[in-house]
Amino acid sequence: MSREEELTYRQLASAFIQEMIDGLNNVKDPKMRITHTGICVAHTHMHRFYYWHSFRKYDYRDVGAACVFLAGKSHECPRKLSHVVGVWRDRKDRKQLATENARNEAAQIIVLLESMILQTIAFDLNIHLPHMYVLKIMEKVEKGKYAEDQYGRLTSSAFYFATDV
Repeated sequence: MSREEELTYRQLASAFIQEMIDGLNNVKDPKMRITHTGICVAHTHMHRFYYWHSFRKYDYRDVGAACVFLAGKSHECPRKLSHVVGVWRDRKDRKQLATENARNEAAQIIVLLESMILQTIAFDLNIHLPHMYVLKIMEKVEKGKYAEDQYGRLTSSAFYFATDV
């Protein structure tokens, strides 16, 4: 697989993860939403998984769903497996699973891939994201050197680059 193809698949996987999270975060209670940190962790799990495994062998949509499920568990914003499966199937095939057996098989796929992801990343769920460091550094930058809007744009840009997983 060429670098361009791999990059395309990574972008598709990231977009699918975001699409899944948008579907899962469609709840009334803000406390039940997957946090920004959880979102970044899901993306990081996906990148780490595909460092060792092929996009040709594992569908990015299946792995993305398992990464979202795992990130939710590890960052205190868990989702029921049935909810993740429902959103995953809706986004992947644009259809709902008709039978209980089909839902159970889909759930088994997510759980199996979650286990594979954990094994691939050597059960290392401690991911250091750069966001807190960016905020700490920006607090040290003298606000007086910049106009208020420039300081805000600088902080936003730095945070954006840190988020570009």
